[in-house]
Formats: sequence, structure tokens, C-alpha cells
Amino acid sequence: MNYIIQSELKKLSILTKEHFTPFQKKTINQLIDAGEWGIAAEIISDILHEYEFPISSETYQLIKKVSLDLNLEDATWSDLSSQVVKQ
Repeated sequence: MNYIIQSELKKLSILTKEHFTPFQKKTINQLIDAGEWGIAAEIISDILHEYEFPISSETYQLIKKVSLDLNLEDATWSDLSSQVVKQ
């Protein structure tokens, strides 16, 4: 399970990389590599939400899955639902 969560977070960081500064990208990747997956997921979600970046349905579903797997609060992912771009 740990490898799956780490892989999903890496995929999430790739899907959303255009929204982050170089420092944010580095920090997120360091947290993922250090096993601080919950913090990494919260940071990704917080930045996307704070700046109201549009996200794909795939990105939203991945954030939701990772957050649920890590037992994070629903607000970590549910607040992003209005930012999903219809395709």
C-alpha cells in the first residue's frame, strides 16, 4: 500500500506541476520521498484550492483517493470539486 500511495502522489505532483513554484515542487517531492504523504497531499490540495486553479476530473479523483487512503479530512479533497473542468 505504501508504494501505491507514494506512486499516486508522484503522479499527482506531475499532473499539477504547472500550478506550483519551483520551491513548492521541490518541497512536495521531498515530503513524498520522506514518507510525509499526508502533508504532501494537504499542501497540493491547499495550493490548488487557495488559488482556485482548474483541475481535471482525473486529478480530482486522484486527490480524493489518496486523501481517503490516508484518512485525511474530507475538506482536503471535497472543496476542490467546484474547480473540476468539464471535458
